[in-house]
Amino acid sequence: AGAACPPEGNVAGNVCIQQVEGRLVGAQGEAVGDLFTTVCGTISCNPGQSAATGDFAVPVNAFIPLDEFSTVPHGRTLHKTVFYFPLPVDAPGPVINMGDLLLLDMPSGGPKVVAKQDKAGAPAQTLLSNGVTLHIDAGTQLVLEFDDVLEGDGRFEALLIPEQHIDTYAPGAGLVSLYAFYPFEAAFRPVSDGATFAKVRLTFPNPTGLAAGTAVELLSHGSFVYPEVVKPASFAVVASGTVTADGQAIETDAGQGIEVLTWVGIRPKN
Repeated sequence: AGAACPPEGNVAGNVCIQQVEGRLVGAQGEAVGDLFTTVCGTISCNPGQSAATGDFAVPVNAFIPLDEFSTVPHGRTLHKTVFYFPLPVDAPGPVINMGDLLLLDMPSGGPKVVAKQDKAGAPAQTLLSNGVTLHIDAGTQLVLEFDDVLEGDGRFEALLIPEQHIDTYAPGAGLVSLYAFYPFEAAFRPVSDGATFAKVRLTFPNPTGLAAGTAVELLSHGSFVYPEVVKPASFAVVASGTVTADGQAIETDAGQGIEVLTWVGIRPKN
């Protein structure tokens, strides 16, 4: 799997990892081949590629803090989900096998987002995909991730993760529903202060039938592009919401919202 790790980084808590391997699969267990796959963390980012069989082996050859690294299959090029799969923190090394990493197909044909990063910001937008509405106030800067800028086609697309796969992505989080979004890692910033984040409201369907008036928490998936919002490769509470009076939808509460568009999970508030 490669040479022994150089002594740099050999400090308490770090583990010598020579290689991270696994297999990329789709919803039916089919191989997802020829996909750029990285193992990234706070101190380095290591590139790799899945073979036609879906198998990947990314060389690392370094002492790393496992809780700060994750495997990222870059599914955009195949219009699949992008997710930060955390490395197991109890892995002894030097080779970590991630097993099968599930990539789901994103829906296509969502509404195009207006992304402006100048002083004017973007106009007010109400974007709908698969029952999820994204409400963007006028003057909000929508900052697209580099891949979407290159493609010039940022579209709002929401995927409801099948119930049987929720724990694949957010084990033990107690989520009743989970959504993956495009444009992945798009950030919202106020025109008045481009260094901070704006909170953008969401309205979701209520597929699990939570009672009207139920208070919920919205959890977002952390990204290495914006680690200051949520720790990368983890889920954390970022907003509160409530089931509408008719029980048909879940809305973010006044003054609440998300700052970066990645994945959002919903669970009743204790």
